[in-house]
This record gives sequence, C-alpha cells and structure tokens, in this order.
Amino acid sequence: MARSLALVAFLLLGLAAATASAADAHFVVAHKKASLSRPKPGVERVAVSLELYNQGSATAYDVTINDDSWPTEAFELVTGEKSKTLERLDPGATASHTFVLETKTQGRFQGSPAVITYRVPTKTALQEAYSTPIFPLDILAERPPEKKFEWRLVAKYGSLVSVVSFVGLFIYLVASPSKSSSKASKKRRGGGSTASWLVGNLEISISSAGGHKALPDGCLDFNIYCKSEQHHLPNSTTSAEPSMPFGKEWIRQKIIKKE
Repeated sequence: MARSLALVAFLLLGLAAATASAADAHFVVAHKKASLSRPKPGVERVAVSLELYNQGSATAYDVTINDDSWPTEAFELVTGEKSKTLERLDPGATASHTFVLETKTQGRFQGSPAVITYRVPTKTALQEAYSTPIFPLDILAERPPEKKFEWRLVAKYGSLVSVVSFVGLFIYLVASPSKSSSKASKKRRGGGSTASWLVGNLEISISSAGGHKALPDGCLDFNIYCKSEQHHLPNSTTSAEPSMPFGKEWIRQKIIKKE
C-alpha cells in the first residue's frame, strides 16, 4: 500500500513539473513572405517581410532575426538589412522586419527560412526557431501585358455615348419603314413625336413630321440648343433658324429625309 502511494505521489510530482515547464516555455513563431515588382525592364525587386509572434507565456530576450538565404552575387541589398536584433519580445507581442533586394538575374529562386535566435531566463542554452518558407520566385519571368480598364474615360465620355446611342435608336425607330396599315400611318403622321436629351448645358431635340412644327412628310427635325441666360431671336422673319425657347441658344438644325 505504501509503495502504491509513493508511486502516485511520484507521478503527480512529474505531472506538476511538466505543467510548470510548459507554462514557462517560449515559442517564437515567424512568418516570412516575399513580393516581386519590376521598376524598369530587366530589373526585379524583391520585398521581404518577416512577422514575429511570441506565443509563449514569458518574455524572450535578445531576439535576433537573420535571413542570409539571398546570395550576394545575384541579389543586391537596396533598403534595410538582412538581420535585426530585438532587446525583448513579450508574451503575445509581435514584431516585424522588412528589407528590399534587387536582382538582374533571371530564373527560379527558392529561398530558405529565416533563423530566429533568442534567450530564455530559465535556460542557459540559446533557443532557435525558423520562419515559414516562401514560395518559389520566378525572377524576370515573361508576363502577359495587363489590360487595365480606363474608368476615367468612362466617367468622361459615358454620358455622351449614352445620349448618342439613344438618339441613334430614336432615329432608327422613327425613320425605319413602317409595316402597319395606311390608316395607322396617317394617325402617326398627324400626331408626330418629339424626344429630347440633356448633356451638360446642351439639349438635343428630335421631332418627326406632324409635331408642333410644319415638316415635310417623312422628315426629322434635329436641333441642338445651348442653355443661355438671354433670349435670342432670329434677325429676320425669313431666317431659316427656328424660334428659340427662352433661356436657350439655338446651335444647329438639320432636317433628315427618310429613305
């Protein structure tokens, strides 16, 4: 019986020691990534970033980041340094390190994980961790040209294209040969139709025969007006220009004959 109690006590003591050791453990996680950019033809830039996270329960001291997997004969350091030292990294804290390389060597490159070393107060040996690896990089690889949609052109000319489309559709519907009966055709000539659109300070108006103006049968009256603060009238009663509505200046008129 006494032997059994001693065995249970020994197991409990070992479990407590293991739990305390796990609670005091330090574990630094590092994520490494690289992105490519091409500032000019024949030159590739590699932006390398390292994100550190202390997911342990105590502080890590003298944390050193070293990423020497980039051969100097192929990669030239442009910004930053390949190594960095932190005085401490508290539990749950994060740290980052970035540097930029430049290369003119074409080919596929596979970088190694970065090495992180740190010290633990409860251990005399230097602790070591590794970052995640990066995907293979295709340096100076042939890339298809990118087709960028010019939203600026859409904002500038979108309304004008819409109006021109509507005007063309209206002309097509009015000027196209009619398939209805002659009675319906006479009613349509007697009633006429008018459509207008606004584009900025321009008003586009189209009228068919039978409207408020005396037009030859089968013709369209096409007018463009510009908004104005004054009322303009024709210089003479024999002028070919139509009378203008108040606040509009007549720009152009064209009578279109249906074929």
